[in-house]
Amino acid sequence: MVLFSLCWFLIAFSVPIDFIKVDSYFSGKSPRFQIFSGDIAYYDDDGHYFVVDRLKDIIKYKGYQISPTYLESILLSHEAVLEAAVVGVPADVFGEVPKAYVVLKSHAEATEIQKYINERVSPYKKLRGGLEIVDEIPKLPSGKILRRKLPQTDNGKENLKINY
Repeated sequence: MVLFSLCWFLIAFSVPIDFIKVDSYFSGKSPRFQIFSGDIAYYDDDGHYFVVDRLKDIIKYKGYQISPTYLESILLSHEAVLEAAVVGVPADVFGEVPKAYVVLKSHAEATEIQKYINERVSPYKKLRGGLEIVDEIPKLPSGKILRRKLPQTDNGKENLKINY
């Protein structure tokens, strides 16, 4: 994780701050503070920073960290998949397991899509929470997936679960 350190007065003019939650965003005892944004980023040799994911969206399975965005990109590469969203669902012993919600653009079986992704990922990244074919994936007007609403929609056309 990349940690950005900025002077507090630069932040005050560029980011709206909820002063009730200031303690959760800032730490330190000097005029330099640190912001914990919850973003995962990297930087290249030229010093350019790239924000690639959100830390809280990461699925933790048996100590491994799984990026839902990575699994979604593989699902979207399947010719029958129009939209895809992956969330972590609670598992008794393992923390969370990935579950996929898929909107199809052409007919395909859940088992076919499951086989497709399982051939392309490491064993710990398999969709152990299942794969559910749905009519739509809830999104904001901006197109961002509303992941918190996905686990509540357990009424898909086809729901495939596999064992741990």
